Amino acid sequence: MNCFLDTKKGIEPSIKIIEGIKNLVFPSLKGEKSVYIKKGRNEFRLLPLYMGFDIETTAGADQRCAYMYTAAFCVASVKECYLYIFRSWDDVLFFLEEFSHRFDLNEKRKVLCGVANLNYEYSFIKKIFPIDPDNSFAKGPQDILYFESFFIRFMDVLPITGGNLAYLARNFTTTQKMSGDLDYTKKRNSKTPLTPEEWGYIYNDVIILSEYMYYLFDTIIKPGKYIPLTKTGILRKKNRKNGEKELMEQWEIYKGLINKAFPSYNDYFVWFEYLFRGGYVHANIFHIDELLRGILSFDRVSAYPAEMLFNDGFPLTPFREEDPARWPERISTHACIMDCIFYNLENITNHSIESSNKCIELLDPVLDNGRIRKASRVRVLITEQDFFNYQDFYKWEKLEVLRLQTSERGRLPKFLLETLADSYRGKTLLKKQGKKDSPEYAIKKEEVNSNYGMLVTRIRKESYKYDPELMDFIASDTDFDFDKEVKRSFLLPQWGIWVTAFQRRNLLQLFRKIENVRLNAVCYGDTDSCKCEDIPGIKELIKEYNREIREKRIASGWTDPVFESLGEYEHEATYDLFKRSEEH
Repeated sequence: MNCFLDTKKGIEPSIKIIEGIKNLVFPSLKGEKSVYIKKGRNEFRLLPLYMGFDIETTAGADQRCAYMYTAAFCVASVKECYLYIFRSWDDVLFFLEEFSHRFDLNEKRKVLCGVANLNYEYSFIKKIFPIDPDNSFAKGPQDILYFESFFIRFMDVLPITGGNLAYLARNFTTTQKMSGDLDYTKKRNSKTPLTPEEWGYIYNDVIILSEYMYYLFDTIIKPGKYIPLTKTGILRKKNRKNGEKELMEQWEIYKGLINKAFPSYNDYFVWFEYLFRGGYVHANIFHIDELLRGILSFDRVSAYPAEMLFNDGFPLTPFREEDPARWPERISTHACIMDCIFYNLENITNHSIESSNKCIELLDPVLDNGRIRKASRVRVLITEQDFFNYQDFYKWEKLEVLRLQTSERGRLPKFLLETLADSYRGKTLLKKQGKKDSPEYAIKKEEVNSNYGMLVTRIRKESYKYDPELMDFIASDTDFDFDKEVKRSFLLPQWGIWVTAFQRRNLLQLFRKIENVRLNAVCYGDTDSCKCEDIPGIKELIKEYNREIREKRIASGWTDPVFESLGEYEHEATYDLFKRSEEH
Protein backbone atom coordinates (compact mmCIF):
# COMPACT_ATOMS: atom_id res chain seq x y z
CA MET A 1 0.00 0.00 0.00
CA ASN A 2 1.38 3.40 -0.95
CA CYS A 3 -0.82 5.95 0.80
CA PHE A 4 0.46 9.45 1.27
CA LEU A 5 -0.72 13.02 1.09
CA ASP A 6 1.22 15.92 -0.39
CA THR A 7 -0.39 19.26 0.39
CA LYS A 8 1.07 20.73 -2.81
CA LYS A 9 0.05 17.96 -5.20
CA GLY A 10 -3.12 16.85 -3.43
CA ILE A 11 -4.16 13.33 -2.54
CA GLU A 12 -2.26 10.39 -4.00
CA PRO A 13 -4.07 9.34 -7.21
CA SER A 14 -4.28 5.67 -6.22
CA ILE A 15 -6.56 6.62 -3.31
CA LYS A 16 -10.12 6.84 -4.54
CA ILE A 17 -12.44 9.28 -2.74
CA ILE A 18 -16.11 8.36 -2.32
CA GLU A 19 -18.44 10.97 -0.92
CA GLY A 20 -21.75 9.85 0.56
CA ILE A 21 -23.47 6.52 0.10
CA LYS A 22 -24.07 6.58 -3.64
CA ASN A 23 -22.08 4.16 -5.76
CA LEU A 24 -20.27 2.53 -2.82
CA VAL A 25 -17.37 0.33 -3.91
CA PHE A 26 -14.92 -1.55 -1.74
CA PRO A 27 -11.34 -2.85 -2.02
CA SER A 28 -10.82 -6.31 -3.44
CA LEU A 29 -9.43 -9.08 -1.25
CA LYS A 30 -8.79 -11.47 -4.09
CA GLY A 31 -5.78 -13.64 -3.32
CA GLU A 32 -5.27 -12.12 0.17
CA LYS A 33 -5.08 -14.35 3.25
CA SER A 34 -6.78 -13.70 6.56
CA VAL A 35 -5.21 -14.30 9.98
CA TYR A 36 -6.63 -16.80 12.46
CA ILE A 37 -7.02 -15.29 15.94
CA LYS A 38 -7.69 -17.42 19.02
CA LYS A 39 -7.91 -16.24 22.60
CA GLY A 40 -9.65 -18.39 25.16
CA ARG A 41 -13.03 -19.38 23.79
CA ASN A 42 -12.98 -16.69 21.13
CA GLU A 43 -11.69 -17.55 17.69
CA PHE A 44 -12.21 -15.82 14.36
CA ARG A 45 -10.62 -14.84 11.08
CA LEU A 46 -9.25 -11.33 10.74
CA LEU A 47 -9.54 -10.06 7.18
CA PRO A 48 -6.52 -8.24 5.67
CA LEU A 49 -8.31 -4.90 5.38
CA TYR A 50 -6.57 -1.87 6.82
CA MET A 51 -9.18 0.50 8.13
CA GLY A 52 -9.05 3.89 9.86
CA PHE A 53 -11.86 6.03 11.25
CA ASP A 54 -11.96 9.66 12.34
CA ILE A 55 -14.58 12.34 12.90
CA GLU A 56 -14.44 16.12 12.92
CA THR A 57 -16.69 17.96 15.36
CA THR A 58 -17.88 21.46 16.18
CA ALA A 59 -18.65 22.64 19.70
CA GLY A 60 -21.93 24.35 20.45
CA ALA A 61 -22.16 28.04 21.26
CA ASP A 62 -22.16 27.40 25.01
CA GLN A 63 -19.32 24.80 24.72
CA ARG A 64 -21.51 22.24 26.52
CA CYS A 65 -22.37 20.22 23.45
CA ALA A 66 -20.70 19.18 20.23
CA TYR A 67 -21.72 17.50 17.00
CA MET A 68 -20.10 15.73 14.10
CA TYR A 69 -19.90 17.54 10.77
CA THR A 70 -17.68 15.03 8.92
CA ALA A 71 -16.89 11.36 9.40
CA ALA A 72 -14.22 9.60 7.36
CA PHE A 73 -13.13 6.01 6.81
CA CYS A 74 -10.05 4.90 4.93
CA VAL A 75 -10.16 1.24 3.88
CA ALA A 76 -7.28 -0.37 2.03
CA SER A 77 -6.16 -3.75 0.85
CA VAL A 78 -2.67 -4.34 -0.48
CA LYS A 79 -3.86 -3.39 -3.97
CA GLU A 80 -6.54 -0.72 -3.44
CA CYS A 81 -7.33 2.16 -1.13
CA TYR A 82 -10.65 3.97 -0.71
CA LEU A 83 -11.47 7.09 1.28
CA TYR A 84 -15.11 7.42 2.35
CA ILE A 85 -16.50 10.79 3.41
CA PHE A 86 -19.84 11.22 5.17
CA ARG A 87 -21.67 14.22 6.55
CA SER A 88 -24.37 12.45 8.60
CA TRP A 89 -24.58 9.54 11.04
CA ASP A 90 -27.32 7.92 8.91
CA ASP A 91 -24.88 7.65 6.03
CA VAL A 92 -22.18 6.26 8.35
CA LEU A 93 -24.53 3.52 9.57
CA PHE A 94 -25.60 2.69 6.03
CA PHE A 95 -21.96 2.40 5.01
CA LEU A 96 -21.15 0.07 7.90
CA GLU A 97 -24.11 -2.16 7.10
CA GLU A 98 -23.07 -2.37 3.46
CA PHE A 99 -19.43 -2.91 4.37
CA SER A 100 -20.31 -5.72 6.78
CA HIS A 101 -22.57 -7.34 4.18
CA ARG A 102 -20.03 -6.99 1.36
CA PHE A 103 -17.31 -8.82 3.27
CA ASP A 104 -19.69 -11.28 4.95
CA LEU A 105 -18.59 -10.22 8.42
CA ASN A 106 -19.82 -12.30 11.34
CA GLU A 107 -18.61 -13.76 14.65
CA LYS A 108 -16.01 -15.76 12.73
CA ARG A 109 -14.98 -13.08 10.19
CA LYS A 110 -14.00 -9.65 11.44
CA VAL A 111 -12.11 -6.49 10.49
CA LEU A 112 -9.99 -4.13 12.59
CA CYS A 113 -10.45 -0.38 12.43
CA GLY A 114 -7.86 1.96 13.97
CA VAL A 115 -8.92 5.08 15.86
CA ALA A 116 -6.74 7.71 17.55
CA ASN A 117 -8.21 8.45 21.00
CA LEU A 118 -11.20 6.12 20.85
CA ASN A 119 -12.70 7.70 23.97
CA TYR A 120 -13.55 10.83 22.01
CA GLU A 121 -15.21 9.08 19.07
CA TYR A 122 -17.01 6.79 21.49
CA SER A 123 -18.62 9.74 23.29
CA PHE A 124 -20.41 10.56 20.02
CA ILE A 125 -21.24 7.11 18.71
CA LYS A 126 -22.17 5.19 21.88
CA LYS A 127 -25.86 5.99 21.33
CA ILE A 128 -25.66 5.57 17.56
CA PHE A 129 -23.69 2.39 16.88
CA PRO A 130 -25.00 -1.02 17.98
CA ILE A 131 -22.16 -2.02 20.33
CA ASP A 132 -21.53 -5.68 21.17
CA PRO A 133 -21.21 -5.88 25.00
CA ASP A 134 -19.43 -9.26 24.81
CA ASN A 135 -16.72 -7.95 22.51
CA SER A 136 -15.76 -4.67 24.14
CA PHE A 137 -13.01 -3.82 26.60
CA ALA A 138 -12.19 -0.79 28.75
CA LYS A 139 -9.71 -0.24 31.58
CA GLY A 140 -11.82 2.62 32.90
CA PRO A 141 -14.84 4.73 32.00
CA GLN A 142 -12.56 7.05 30.01
CA ASP A 143 -10.03 4.40 28.98
CA ILE A 144 -11.71 2.37 26.23
CA LEU A 145 -9.39 0.08 24.29
CA TYR A 146 -11.88 -1.42 21.83
CA PHE A 147 -15.47 -2.21 21.04
CA GLU A 148 -17.13 -4.12 18.21
CA SER A 149 -19.97 -2.97 16.00
CA PHE A 150 -21.10 -4.60 12.73
CA PHE A 151 -18.34 -7.19 13.47
CA ILE A 152 -15.74 -4.43 13.07
CA ARG A 153 -13.41 -3.99 16.02
CA PHE A 154 -12.81 -0.30 16.57
CA MET A 155 -9.54 -0.15 18.51
CA ASP A 156 -7.53 2.69 19.99
CA VAL A 157 -4.04 2.62 18.48
CA LEU A 158 -2.42 5.24 20.74
CA PRO A 159 -1.97 2.87 23.74
CA ILE A 160 0.11 0.71 21.38
CA THR A 161 2.24 3.44 19.84
CA GLY A 162 2.36 6.02 22.65
CA GLY A 163 2.06 9.76 22.05
CA ASN A 164 -0.50 11.38 19.78
CA LEU A 165 -1.35 10.88 16.11
CA ALA A 166 1.55 13.08 14.98
CA TYR A 167 3.96 10.92 17.01
CA LEU A 168 2.43 7.77 15.49
CA ALA A 169 2.84 9.14 11.97
CA ARG A 170 6.39 10.33 12.59
CA ASN A 171 7.46 6.87 13.67
CA PHE A 172 5.32 4.45 11.68
CA THR A 173 3.75 5.86 8.50
CA THR A 174 4.64 7.53 5.23
CA THR A 175 1.83 10.05 5.57
CA GLN A 176 2.59 12.76 8.11
CA LYS A 177 0.27 14.90 10.19
CA MET A 178 -0.38 18.22 8.49
CA SER A 179 1.19 21.20 10.24
CA GLY A 180 -0.75 24.23 11.42
CA ASP A 181 -4.02 24.33 13.33
CA LEU A 182 -7.53 24.51 12.01
CA ASP A 183 -9.81 27.10 13.52
CA TYR A 184 -11.85 24.87 15.81
CA THR A 185 -13.89 27.82 17.06
CA LYS A 186 -15.44 28.17 13.60
CA LYS A 187 -18.97 26.82 13.55
CA ARG A 188 -19.48 24.05 11.02
CA ASN A 189 -22.28 21.60 10.31
CA SER A 190 -23.05 18.89 7.78
CA LYS A 191 -23.95 21.51 5.16
CA THR A 192 -20.90 23.75 5.67
CA PRO A 193 -18.68 23.90 2.56
CA LEU A 194 -15.11 23.00 3.54
CA THR A 195 -11.93 24.48 2.12
CA PRO A 196 -9.26 22.32 0.44
CA GLU A 197 -7.12 22.76 3.55
CA GLU A 198 -9.94 21.55 5.81
CA TRP A 199 -10.53 18.55 3.57
CA GLY A 200 -6.79 17.93 3.60
CA TYR A 201 -6.76 17.54 7.38
CA ILE A 202 -9.71 15.16 7.26
CA TYR A 203 -8.18 13.00 4.53
CA ASN A 204 -4.74 13.07 6.08
CA ASP A 205 -5.60 11.85 9.58
CA VAL A 206 -7.64 8.88 8.47
CA ILE A 207 -5.05 7.80 5.88
CA ILE A 208 -2.42 7.78 8.63
CA LEU A 209 -4.63 5.42 10.65
CA SER A 210 -5.15 3.11 7.66
CA GLU A 211 -1.42 3.00 6.98
CA TYR A 212 -0.69 2.18 10.59
CA MET A 213 -3.25 -0.65 10.61
CA TYR A 214 -1.39 -2.15 7.65
CA TYR A 215 1.86 -1.88 9.59
CA LEU A 216 0.29 -3.39 12.72
CA PHE A 217 -1.29 -6.24 10.78
CA ASP A 218 1.89 -7.07 8.89
CA THR A 219 4.46 -6.81 11.70
CA ILE A 220 2.62 -7.92 14.84
CA ILE A 221 -0.79 -9.47 14.16
CA LYS A 222 0.14 -11.75 11.28
CA PRO A 223 3.34 -13.24 12.75
CA GLY A 224 2.06 -13.33 16.34
CA LYS A 225 -1.53 -14.41 15.64
CA TYR A 226 -2.91 -12.00 18.23
CA ILE A 227 -4.28 -8.45 18.46
CA PRO A 228 -2.25 -6.22 20.80
CA LEU A 229 -3.96 -3.68 23.05
CA THR A 230 -1.03 -1.80 24.61
CA LYS A 231 2.70 -1.48 24.06
CA THR A 232 3.44 -3.08 27.44
CA GLY A 233 1.15 -5.95 26.48
CA ILE A 234 3.26 -6.57 23.37
CA LEU A 235 6.43 -6.61 25.44
CA ARG A 236 4.89 -8.82 28.13
CA LYS A 237 4.01 -11.39 25.47
CA LYS A 238 7.56 -11.23 24.12
CA ASN A 239 9.06 -11.72 27.58
CA ARG A 240 6.77 -14.62 28.36
CA LYS A 241 7.76 -16.29 25.10
CA ASN A 242 11.47 -15.75 25.81
CA GLY A 243 11.06 -17.06 29.36
CA GLU A 244 9.29 -20.20 28.21
CA LYS A 245 11.97 -20.74 25.56
CA GLU A 246 14.87 -20.29 27.98
CA LEU A 247 13.48 -22.18 30.96
CA MET A 248 11.54 -24.81 28.99
CA GLU A 249 10.31 -27.46 31.43
CA GLN A 250 11.46 -25.24 34.32
CA TRP A 251 8.95 -22.52 33.33
CA GLU A 252 6.15 -23.87 35.52
CA ILE A 253 8.56 -24.18 38.44
CA TYR A 254 9.56 -20.55 37.90
CA LYS A 255 5.89 -19.53 37.75
CA GLY A 256 5.32 -21.37 41.04
CA LEU A 257 8.12 -19.40 42.69
CA ILE A 258 6.64 -16.15 41.38
CA ASN A 259 3.21 -17.05 42.73
CA LYS A 260 4.70 -17.86 46.12
CA ALA A 261 6.57 -14.54 46.29
CA PHE A 262 3.59 -12.50 45.07
CA PRO A 263 2.12 -10.24 47.78
CA SER A 264 -1.23 -11.03 49.35
CA TYR A 265 -4.38 -9.24 48.20
CA ASN A 266 -4.16 -6.67 51.00
CA ASP A 267 -0.41 -6.13 50.71
CA TYR A 268 -0.63 -5.71 46.94
CA PHE A 269 -2.98 -2.75 47.06
CA VAL A 270 -1.34 -1.25 50.16
CA TRP A 271 2.05 -1.43 48.44
CA PHE A 272 0.87 0.47 45.39
CA GLU A 273 -0.88 3.08 47.51
CA TYR A 274 1.86 3.72 50.07
CA LEU A 275 5.10 1.89 49.17
CA PHE A 276 5.36 2.66 45.47
CA ARG A 277 6.76 6.06 44.60
CA GLY A 278 7.49 7.25 41.09
CA GLY A 279 10.40 9.38 40.00
CA TYR A 280 11.56 12.28 42.14
CA VAL A 281 10.21 15.45 40.50
CA HIS A 282 10.55 18.58 42.61
CA ALA A 283 12.20 22.00 42.78
CA ASN A 284 14.53 23.28 45.48
CA ILE A 285 12.33 25.72 47.42
CA PHE A 286 15.34 28.00 47.87
CA HIS A 287 15.12 28.87 44.15
CA ILE A 288 11.33 29.08 43.71
CA ASP A 289 10.30 32.02 41.52
CA GLU A 290 13.95 33.00 41.13
CA LEU A 291 15.27 33.62 37.63
CA LEU A 292 18.47 31.60 37.25
CA ARG A 293 21.12 31.79 34.55
CA GLY A 294 23.51 29.24 33.13
CA ILE A 295 21.80 26.20 34.66
CA LEU A 296 23.27 22.85 33.63
CA SER A 297 21.04 19.85 32.92
CA PHE A 298 22.48 16.37 33.41
CA ASP A 299 20.25 13.54 32.21
CA ARG A 300 20.83 9.89 33.02
CA VAL A 301 20.85 7.64 29.95
CA SER A 302 17.95 5.15 30.16
CA ALA A 303 17.81 5.38 33.95
CA TYR A 304 15.21 2.70 34.66
CA PRO A 305 16.66 0.15 32.20
CA ALA A 306 20.08 0.79 33.76
CA GLU A 307 18.79 -0.06 37.24
CA MET A 308 17.10 -3.18 35.92
CA LEU A 309 20.28 -4.38 34.21
CA PHE A 310 22.90 -3.38 36.80
CA ASN A 311 21.25 -3.79 40.16
CA ASP A 312 21.51 -6.92 42.26
CA GLY A 313 19.29 -5.69 45.09
CA PHE A 314 15.86 -6.78 43.84
CA PRO A 315 13.65 -8.80 46.22
CA LEU A 316 13.46 -12.37 44.92
CA THR A 317 11.98 -14.43 47.74
CA PRO A 318 8.67 -14.06 49.59
CA PHE A 319 8.78 -11.23 52.13
CA ARG A 320 8.81 -12.62 55.66
CA GLU A 321 8.07 -10.96 58.94
CA GLU A 322 11.05 -10.18 61.14
CA ASP A 323 11.57 -8.64 64.53
CA PRO A 324 11.35 -4.86 63.85
CA ALA A 325 14.33 -4.36 66.16
CA ARG A 326 16.56 -6.04 63.55
CA TRP A 327 16.08 -3.28 60.96
CA PRO A 328 19.58 -1.71 61.41
CA GLU A 329 21.33 -4.89 60.30
CA ARG A 330 18.77 -5.97 57.70
CA ILE A 331 18.72 -2.80 55.60
CA SER A 332 22.28 -3.43 54.43
CA THR A 333 21.81 -7.11 53.56
CA HIS A 334 18.17 -7.52 52.46
CA ALA A 335 15.42 -5.88 50.51
CA CYS A 336 13.24 -4.41 53.26
CA ILE A 337 9.76 -3.03 53.71
CA MET A 338 9.54 -0.86 56.80
CA ASP A 339 6.34 0.42 58.38
CA CYS A 340 7.70 3.14 60.61
CA ILE A 341 6.97 6.38 62.45
CA PHE A 342 9.34 9.35 62.48
CA TYR A 343 8.85 11.78 65.34
CA ASN A 344 9.72 15.46 64.84
CA LEU A 345 10.97 14.92 61.33
CA GLU A 346 12.69 17.87 59.68
CA ASN A 347 14.65 18.26 56.48
CA ILE A 348 18.33 19.20 56.64
CA THR A 349 18.52 20.71 53.13
CA ASN A 350 16.05 22.67 51.03
CA HIS A 351 15.04 19.46 49.23
CA SER A 352 11.85 17.99 50.66
CA ILE A 353 11.87 14.42 49.41
CA GLU A 354 8.72 12.80 50.86
CA SER A 355 5.24 13.38 49.42
CA SER A 356 2.46 14.02 51.89
CA ASN A 357 0.11 11.77 49.90
CA LYS A 358 2.38 8.79 50.60
CA CYS A 359 2.02 9.17 54.37
CA ILE A 360 -0.20 6.77 56.31
CA GLU A 361 -0.31 9.32 59.13
CA LEU A 362 0.86 12.93 59.12
CA LEU A 363 0.65 15.32 62.07
CA ASP A 364 1.45 19.06 62.11
CA PRO A 365 3.12 19.14 58.72
CA VAL A 366 4.91 22.07 57.12
CA LEU A 367 4.71 21.37 53.41
CA ASP A 368 6.82 22.39 50.44
CA ASN A 369 4.35 22.17 47.55
CA GLY A 370 2.97 18.86 48.80
CA ARG A 371 6.25 17.52 50.18
CA ILE A 372 7.24 17.38 53.83
CA ARG A 373 9.67 19.94 55.23
CA LYS A 374 8.86 19.07 58.83
CA ALA A 375 6.19 17.32 60.88
CA SER A 376 5.74 16.15 64.46
CA ARG A 377 4.69 12.64 63.41
CA VAL A 378 5.08 10.88 60.07
CA ARG A 379 4.08 7.28 59.49
CA VAL A 380 5.24 5.81 56.17
CA LEU A 381 5.76 2.54 54.39
CA ILE A 382 9.22 2.62 52.76
CA THR A 383 11.90 0.44 51.20
CA GLU A 384 15.43 0.32 52.52
CA GLN A 385 16.43 2.61 49.62
CA ASP A 386 13.91 5.21 50.78
CA PHE A 387 15.28 4.94 54.31
CA PHE A 388 18.79 5.70 53.03
CA ASN A 389 17.35 8.84 51.39
CA TYR A 390 15.69 9.79 54.67
CA GLN A 391 19.09 9.53 56.36
CA ASP A 392 20.59 11.91 53.78
CA PHE A 393 17.82 14.51 53.74
CA TYR A 394 16.02 14.42 57.10
CA LYS A 395 16.76 14.39 60.80
CA TRP A 396 14.39 13.15 63.52
CA GLU A 397 14.20 12.80 67.27
CA LYS A 398 12.86 9.27 67.35
CA LEU A 399 12.21 6.38 64.97
CA GLU A 400 9.74 3.60 65.72
CA VAL A 401 9.68 0.62 63.35
CA LEU A 402 6.27 -1.04 63.68
CA ARG A 403 6.77 -3.79 61.15
CA LEU A 404 9.74 -5.18 59.22
CA GLN A 405 9.50 -7.49 56.21
CA THR A 406 12.59 -8.79 54.43
CA SER A 407 13.42 -10.63 51.23
CA GLU A 408 16.60 -12.19 49.87
CA ARG A 409 17.88 -9.97 47.11
CA GLY A 410 19.51 -10.53 43.75
CA ARG A 411 19.29 -9.78 40.05
CA LEU A 412 16.18 -9.92 37.89
CA PRO A 413 15.62 -13.11 35.84
CA LYS A 414 18.03 -13.63 32.98
CA PHE A 415 15.35 -13.85 30.27
CA LEU A 416 13.95 -10.49 31.40
CA LEU A 417 17.38 -8.84 31.28
CA GLU A 418 18.25 -10.39 27.92
CA THR A 419 15.00 -9.12 26.39
CA LEU A 420 15.69 -5.62 27.72
CA ALA A 421 19.33 -5.74 26.61
CA ASP A 422 18.30 -6.85 23.12
CA SER A 423 15.88 -3.92 22.84
CA TYR A 424 18.49 -1.45 24.07
CA ARG A 425 21.14 -2.92 21.77
CA GLY A 426 18.82 -2.62 18.78
CA LYS A 427 17.83 0.95 19.64
CA THR A 428 21.46 2.05 20.06
CA LEU A 429 22.68 0.42 16.85
CA LEU A 430 19.82 1.93 14.82
CA LYS A 431 20.63 5.35 16.28
CA LYS A 432 24.29 4.98 15.28
CA GLN A 433 23.16 4.01 11.76
CA GLY A 434 21.20 7.25 11.47
CA LYS A 435 17.81 5.52 11.58
CA LYS A 436 16.21 7.47 14.42
CA ASP A 437 13.21 8.20 12.19
CA SER A 438 12.58 4.57 11.24
CA PRO A 439 9.71 2.40 12.56
CA GLU A 440 12.32 -0.11 13.73
CA TYR A 441 13.93 2.51 15.99
CA ALA A 442 10.54 3.58 17.35
CA ILE A 443 9.71 -0.02 18.21
CA LYS A 444 13.01 -0.62 20.00
CA LYS A 445 12.73 2.67 21.86
CA GLU A 446 9.21 1.82 23.03
CA GLU A 447 10.36 -1.67 24.02
CA VAL A 448 13.15 -0.20 26.15
CA ASN A 449 10.74 2.18 27.87
CA SER A 450 8.02 -0.43 28.27
CA ASN A 451 10.25 -2.86 30.16
CA TYR A 452 9.72 -0.72 33.25
CA GLY A 453 6.05 -0.05 32.47
CA MET A 454 5.47 -3.78 32.24
CA LEU A 455 6.68 -4.20 35.82
CA VAL A 456 4.29 -1.63 37.27
CA THR A 457 1.16 -2.48 35.27
CA ARG A 458 -1.38 -3.00 38.01
CA ILE A 459 -4.01 -5.61 38.59
CA ARG A 460 -7.35 -3.82 38.55
CA LYS A 461 -10.04 -4.64 41.06
CA GLU A 462 -12.74 -3.63 38.62
CA SER A 463 -13.55 -4.61 35.08
CA TYR A 464 -15.59 -2.34 32.83
CA LYS A 465 -18.33 -3.83 30.70
CA TYR A 466 -20.58 -2.21 28.17
CA ASP A 467 -24.16 -1.95 29.39
CA PRO A 468 -26.56 -1.79 26.39
CA GLU A 469 -29.33 -0.26 28.49
CA LEU A 470 -27.18 2.53 29.95
CA MET A 471 -25.20 2.74 26.70
CA ASP A 472 -21.94 3.09 28.58
CA PHE A 473 -19.07 1.17 30.19
CA ILE A 474 -19.92 0.37 33.79
CA ALA A 475 -17.55 -0.79 36.53
CA SER A 476 -18.07 -4.26 37.96
CA ASP A 477 -16.04 -6.19 40.54
CA THR A 478 -18.08 -9.37 40.33
CA ASP A 479 -15.61 -11.01 37.94
CA PHE A 480 -12.49 -9.97 39.85
CA ASP A 481 -10.42 -12.95 40.95
CA PHE A 482 -7.10 -11.90 42.51
CA ASP A 483 -5.80 -15.47 42.83
CA LYS A 484 -6.46 -16.09 39.14
CA GLU A 485 -4.55 -12.93 38.23
CA VAL A 486 -1.62 -14.03 40.39
CA LYS A 487 -1.49 -17.43 38.70
CA ARG A 488 -1.28 -15.73 35.32
CA SER A 489 1.62 -13.53 36.44
CA PHE A 490 5.26 -14.23 35.66
CA LEU A 491 6.60 -10.94 37.07
CA LEU A 492 6.61 -9.56 40.60
CA PRO A 493 5.15 -6.11 41.37
CA GLN A 494 7.93 -5.49 43.91
CA TRP A 495 10.44 -5.40 41.05
CA GLY A 496 8.81 -2.30 39.59
CA ILE A 497 8.61 -0.70 43.03
CA TRP A 498 12.34 -1.23 43.57
CA VAL A 499 13.30 0.06 40.10
CA THR A 500 11.96 3.49 41.00
CA ALA A 501 13.42 3.27 44.50
CA PHE A 502 16.89 2.56 43.09
CA GLN A 503 16.67 5.47 40.64
CA ARG A 504 15.46 7.89 43.32
CA ARG A 505 18.41 6.80 45.42
CA ASN A 506 20.79 7.30 42.50
CA LEU A 507 19.51 10.80 41.69
CA LEU A 508 19.35 11.97 45.30
CA GLN A 509 22.86 10.71 45.97
CA LEU A 510 24.00 12.92 43.10
CA PHE A 511 22.15 15.84 44.72
CA ARG A 512 24.07 15.30 47.96
CA LYS A 513 27.43 15.07 46.22
CA ILE A 514 26.80 18.34 44.40
CA GLU A 515 25.50 20.11 47.49
CA ASN A 516 28.49 18.97 49.51
CA VAL A 517 30.38 21.33 47.20
CA ARG A 518 27.82 24.13 47.35
CA LEU A 519 24.55 24.17 49.28
CA ASN A 520 21.47 24.77 47.09
CA ALA A 521 23.46 24.29 43.88
CA VAL A 522 20.80 21.78 42.75
CA CYS A 523 17.67 23.65 41.74
CA TYR A 524 15.47 20.93 40.26
CA GLY A 525 15.17 17.19 39.81
CA ASP A 526 13.02 15.35 37.27
CA THR A 527 13.11 11.52 37.60
CA ASP A 528 16.37 10.99 35.71
CA SER A 529 17.52 14.60 35.40
CA CYS A 530 19.44 16.99 37.64
CA LYS A 531 19.32 20.73 36.99
CA CYS A 532 22.07 22.57 38.85
CA GLU A 533 24.25 25.66 38.93
CA ASP A 534 27.54 25.66 37.06
CA ILE A 535 29.70 25.41 40.15
CA PRO A 536 33.48 24.87 40.09
CA GLY A 537 34.37 21.23 39.46
CA ILE A 538 30.82 20.14 38.59
CA LYS A 539 31.77 18.33 35.38
CA GLU A 540 34.62 16.53 37.13
CA LEU A 541 32.18 15.50 39.88
CA ILE A 542 29.78 14.08 37.26
CA LYS A 543 32.66 12.20 35.61
CA GLU A 544 33.60 10.64 38.95
CA TYR A 545 29.98 9.71 39.64
CA ASN A 546 29.75 8.15 36.18
CA ARG A 547 32.94 6.18 36.84
CA GLU A 548 31.19 4.52 39.80
CA ILE A 549 28.18 3.73 37.62
CA ARG A 550 30.48 2.36 34.92
CA GLU A 551 32.20 0.05 37.40
CA LYS A 552 28.81 -1.25 38.50
CA ARG A 553 27.81 -1.86 34.87
CA ILE A 554 31.01 -3.78 34.12
CA ALA A 555 30.71 -5.79 37.33
CA SER A 556 27.21 -6.81 36.29
CA GLY A 557 28.54 -8.19 33.01
CA TRP A 558 27.37 -5.64 30.44
CA THR A 559 30.74 -5.00 28.81
CA ASP A 560 29.62 -4.79 25.17
CA PRO A 561 30.54 -1.32 23.78
CA VAL A 562 26.87 -0.76 22.93
CA PHE A 563 26.21 -0.33 26.68
CA GLU A 564 29.06 2.17 27.16
CA SER A 565 27.05 5.18 28.31
CA LEU A 566 24.05 3.32 29.70
CA GLY A 567 23.10 4.63 33.14
CA GLU A 568 25.57 7.53 33.05
CA TYR A 569 24.70 11.21 33.36
CA GLU A 570 25.19 13.27 30.20
CA HIS A 571 25.38 17.05 29.91
CA GLU A 572 22.10 17.38 28.05
CA ALA A 573 21.73 21.18 27.96
CA THR A 574 22.67 24.53 29.43
CA TYR A 575 19.79 26.89 30.08
CA ASP A 576 20.54 30.58 29.65
CA LEU A 577 17.40 31.28 31.70
CA PHE A 578 15.73 28.85 34.10
CA LYS A 579 12.77 29.37 36.42
CA ARG A 580 10.44 27.11 38.38
CA SER A 581 7.28 28.59 39.82
CA GLU A 582 5.72 27.50 43.10
CA GLU A 583 2.84 25.73 41.37
CA HIS A 584 5.30 23.12 40.09
